[in-house]
Amino acid sequence: MSSHRLEASGTSESTNNNSSQTPNRRAPVWEYYEPDLVEIDGVLKAICKYCGTKLTANRKSGTNSLRTHIAEHCPTIPSDDRNKFVATMKKKHVDGSFTFNQQRSRDLMIAWCVRADVAFNKFDDEGFEPWMESLQPAFRCIGRQMIRNECVAKFERAKIELRSELQSLNSRICFTSDLWTSNQKLGYICVTAHYIGPDFVLKKKIIAFKDLKYPHTGVAIEEAITTVLTDYGIKEKMFTITLDNAANNKAACDLLQESGKSDMLFGGEHLLVRCCAHILNILVQDGMNIVSAVIELIRDLIRHINSSPSRIQDFNEIAQRECLAAKAGLVLGKKKTRTRIC
Repeated sequence: MSSHRLEASGTSESTNNNSSQTPNRRAPVWEYYEPDLVEIDGVLKAICKYCGTKLTANRKSGTNSLRTHIAEHCPTIPSDDRNKFVATMKKKHVDGSFTFNQQRSRDLMIAWCVRADVAFNKFDDEGFEPWMESLQPAFRCIGRQMIRNECVAKFERAKIELRSELQSLNSRICFTSDLWTSNQKLGYICVTAHYIGPDFVLKKKIIAFKDLKYPHTGVAIEEAITTVLTDYGIKEKMFTITLDNAANNKAACDLLQESGKSDMLFGGEHLLVRCCAHILNILVQDGMNIVSAVIELIRDLIRHINSSPSRIQDFNEIAQRECLAAKAGLVLGKKKTRTRIC
């Protein structure tokens, strides 16, 4: 029987396989076990701090056996430590001082709906109201229309707070913007504000995601950005704006500089920042054009191998001879056409 210790991070000198088996150690029960795991016959074990018992510890087994050992079976754990751990396992009981707050429950429901991106029609499901009544009979369920109105009202309140925060800044604001076309061929523009708050923490807020009608000319882009900045009352706080390396974006920046030159630092000379990621994307796409013929040959080869079980078997025999893992089949990704975001 062989054994060696492993660090709690799950790394092992002998194999990389252990990293995928090492459990997540966020559960409170891990405080009662040694920080290092031990591997015995290829199985990771956790060592009890009190009695030295070794219990299986990996992602598949979970922590049930570890909790049961500490709560019931460990012979040497002090009673105070055992009772403390058992208390953490018990669910909080509602005492007589609890008072149900209808509005607080609705506010939390709205926050959950927004954060989890829940569809409004889920609240009209026939099983939703009985479920809520089983939890709190006094809770008055609301339908999708009211949920929608509450979410919109929450958005308006958050927008007012953000507008006030941006207007009260003593510093300039940098912006990024991009155009996006949906599957329905509708154009949208997104504007994001980047600024340093009073606590000297860098913040990033999406201040607009709105439709932009075709054609996406420089004038249309400039009007959309100006409308957003005017709505928030922060046009005079603009420092720079990062845009894709496209002619219409350059024209939009020229118009922004012309209309707000007196409020910009250095007269808006450094207003436009060209997006390095977009430039790099264009370079990569140009490079892909050079090797497109080779890529197409590889795709044809994958189709040839996948077309017959015997060819897949021959392919796996070659892979195994090279100490590579066998495959049930080769994945042929969707072919993408070369496009420019300009």
